[in-house]
Amino acid sequence: MKCNVSGDEQEFKLKLFIGTIYTSYKPLEKVEAMIVAGDRVVYVGAAERAEAICREIGCEIHRLGKEVVLPGFIDAHAHLDGIGLKLNTIDLHGIRSIEELKKVLKLHSHRFSKWVIGRGWDQELFQERRYPTRWDLDEAVPDKPVLIVRTCGHVGVVNSKALEMLRIDEVFRENPNLVRNEDGVPTGIVMEDVLSYIEKSMEFSIDEVKRFLLDAQQHVVKNGVTTMGFVNVSLRTLLAVFDLYRHGLIRLRLRLYLEPEALSMLESLGIRGALGDDMVRIQGIKVFADGSLGGRTAWLSSPYSDDPRTTGTPLISKSKLEELATRVAKLGMQLAVHAIGDKAIDLVIDVFEKLGHEPRLYRFRIEHASLVRDDQLEKL
Repeated sequence: MKCNVSGDEQEFKLKLFIGTIYTSYKPLEKVEAMIVAGDRVVYVGAAERAEAICREIGCEIHRLGKEVVLPGFIDAHAHLDGIGLKLNTIDLHGIRSIEELKKVLKLHSHRFSKWVIGRGWDQELFQERRYPTRWDLDEAVPDKPVLIVRTCGHVGVVNSKALEMLRIDEVFRENPNLVRNEDGVPTGIVMEDVLSYIEKSMEFSIDEVKRFLLDAQQHVVKNGVTTMGFVNVSLRTLLAVFDLYRHGLIRLRLRLYLEPEALSMLESLGIRGALGDDMVRIQGIKVFADGSLGGRTAWLSSPYSDDPRTTGTPLISKSKLEELATRVAKLGMQLAVHAIGDKAIDLVIDVFEKLGHEPRLYRFRIEHASLVRDDQLEKL
């Protein structure tokens, strides 16, 4: 028997898979057979029953042998473009000293014609127990702009070439996220909005962005991820995603959370509710309430124990978050707010409570919620 898909002209046969098929991890459950119609599982259970069904309606039979079927993973929060960029840059994870860092950058700098980019370092692992600086990077790569991003994604370091090329000292003269030494000279350490400015200044072509997305997709699908909440999607990246989808190259179900700059566009289009289909869908908007613990920019109610000079950094005011939350609710979309420190979580809870039932209706989210107090748990 041939089955028609949604009334169109495309026809397909049901597919029967027989073997070891896990349907759940907790509790751990497995079955002998699975019947698939198009992109939907329509039966799981005993092989005898599945074979009886297929004798009646006809199936294409696949015996798995030693292969195993597992449920796909759903990653609720990931940066697909960031994964692709990481796969195409210098991997700095696990480096144990600034001297080793310099050697790795020098060794791989020839791979890059424009920016030399590395990701994944963590100063907590360094023998020197300090952040690298522009002068460290200058020793390794003096003739090209360099950006190395910490493992958290909220802190980076650039060399002198990059600082001069982008006139960072002039653009961010009064910004505390451009770290300076005791003489007021930029050290090359950049955080949050300064780091974002540098990353957006790199001017990757749309073809490069698409390559990053495809490389990332291959990587995550290979590791069993079938659906992803893709957060912080810029309009440029959105165009790349749609172009890939139009050419049939998206194999990963994507739920897109756009940057706040996209709100005006969505409002002008009169959008109401999630926009897209089962494969690619604009789900909502993602904003930042604070930074990261590793960068000491997560916003805490008490000073950091290892740096009592700071309690972190709020990245949005209460009034601005209220405005954005109200606009997102009017669109019938989901708001995802990055909040790691307990003070940032206080801010988000206050705003959500003020909006009444809408955050629950549209399933507003707090991303990370790393430091949550007991009194906050009750409200959440």
